Parts: sequence; structure tokens; C-alpha cells
Amino acid sequence: MPDYIDRGIMKWQPFDALAGYHDMIKEMVHLKNKRQKPVLLEDKLEEMNRVIEEAISNKAVVRVTYYDDGYLYYESGYISKIDSYTQTMVLKPRVNLALDDIIQVEILDGF
Repeated sequence: MPDYIDRGIMKWQPFDALAGYHDMIKEMVHLKNKRQKPVLLEDKLEEMNRVIEEAISNKAVVRVTYYDDGYLYYESGYISKIDSYTQTMVLKPRVNLALDDIIQVEILDGF
């Protein structure tokens, strides 16, 4: 009977000698990829307004690009209302976006 007990794949698993090192690397990459909020010119704002009016009147699906904490995100849906009091756009199904954070609005074809 041999005294050697094979540990299988365990012997090839990496050893994390520095506690928290991988978390720190992930956080650094996250911070490095952040960008500043784009500044929208007057003509871009007018174009977005036109697209929003067209999407509301035709009940079209839109794709909204918005800025949040250094990153750009996307949401798609129907525009249910624009609340001028709270400065928000409400997309179905229940997504509230601040108007100041919206970067681009485009109508999606094929829906």
C-alpha cells in the first residue's frame, strides 16, 4: 500500500499569499476606466428633444445612454412620461432616469 495520497487538481491551485491583492487590482481597474461626463452642446440637446418627441408620438422603443458614476450605461424601453418637476424620464418597465444624466436617445428599429 503506497503512503502517497494524490490530491488531484488541488496541487495546481494558486496560492493567494497577499490577502486582498486581487480585490485591490479589480478596484484599480475600475477606477482607471472611469471617465468624465460628456458635455452636450445645444444642437445635440435639440436633436435628443426631437427624437424623444418622435418616440412618444409613435410609441417607439428607444435606447437611452446615460452617465452614472464615471461609466456609460444603456436602457431600452418605451418612454412613459417625462416629469419636468423632478427632471426625470420614466421608461417602461419602471426605469427612472435623471434628465441631466442622459447622454443620447435613439429610436430602435425592428421593435
